[in-house]
Amino acid sequence: ETNPDFMEELEKAVKSVGSRKVFARMDHASPKKNTPCETAADVIRNLNSTERTASEMRKVETSRTIMLQEYVDNMSDHMEIRCFVHGSVARACSLDIYLPECPGGHHIISRNSSISDEALKLTLLSALAVMRSAFRSFLKDLVAATEYHDFVADVAFHRSEFGWLLGKYRQNSTARSKKVIDNSDVKAVREKLWLIEINTPVYMLATA
Repeated sequence: ETNPDFMEELEKAVKSVGSRKVFARMDHASPKKNTPCETAADVIRNLNSTERTASEMRKVETSRTIMLQEYVDNMSDHMEIRCFVHGSVARACSLDIYLPECPGGHHIISRNSSISDEALKLTLLSALAVMRSAFRSFLKDLVAATEYHDFVADVAFHRSEFGWLLGKYRQNSTARSKKVIDNSDVKAVREKLWLIEINTPVYMLATA
């Protein structure tokens, strides 16, 4: 039976997230069943639905933490980027290049596209350079916040934001002869990134 005082605090925490639905997980594990939660009872029910989190729930009053964040209805709208940090330095990111429609309904690549190969190359290189700088900043903050020096982080970025980035750098790509990026775009992308989880091989755990 769950402690009433604990349930009251959990109910307050659910409401403090600021969205009607929240995603709940333990600090070291997430449930296999990802259902949105609206109340403390929903959170407890969801975390007890699979053994990997139910076993953690049995320790919650001693050494475990329940993590809550805004529930995202459609993760397919996001790109998931896996980032590798070693020795407190961002070493690499792994992602599938998704080329959505740019503003105006034109694909960045199509059979009938008027964009030249060189302009396309500059568009992609510039957009990816912005992403690289934004991720370096984001991962540097993660190192400082967690004090982990070696980890793999899964980070989400909305596909429409990447489409916006490609569209912006496509506009004048035919007039440029080299890669150029705008630092304000780096800041804008940095603010749109959000952490899914960190996997730390040194400590053998995954944490939200």
